Parts: sequence; structure tokens; C-alpha cells
Amino acid sequence: MEPFEISVSIEGLPEELKVIPVEIGEEEPKYQIYNEGDYLGTVWPECVEAGVCWFSSDELAEDTTLKIGEAIERVDR
Repeated sequence: MEPFEISVSIEGLPEELKVIPVEIGEEEPKYQIYNEGDYLGTVWPECVEAGVCWFSSDELAEDTTLKIGEAIERVDR
């Protein structure tokens, strides 16, 4: 999958983020997130009983990670 842009609200401000899909083996896909060239972190989905949850190993706020994940889902459909 090619890199793409998403729009999310971070701390009340609209941001255009670049998403670069990263495939690591046969695991769920991971996505590197950039804001104006600055690396923000990597996010990935995991299926749990409640549905799809989004995670980040970086210091992204939980609500920001969720917003990024939901925006990725809208593009990836």
C-alpha cells in the first residue's frame, strides 16, 4: 500500500498527517505517522472481543491514537 494523508483533530486543531504503511512479516499492518515531516509514532490495529483497537508503542496520547486509527480505517476500506 502506498503512503497516504489523513485529517485528524489533535488538541482541538485539525492536522494533516502522512501515513506510511509498514509490513512486518505476516503480522497486522503497522503505520508510521508523520506531521510535516516530523515522526509522531507507529500505530497498529489489533482485533479484540470488543472489535478493533488501535495501539502505539510511542508516546502518542490514547485519544490521538484512536483518532488516527479511525482515520486509517476510513481510507483503508
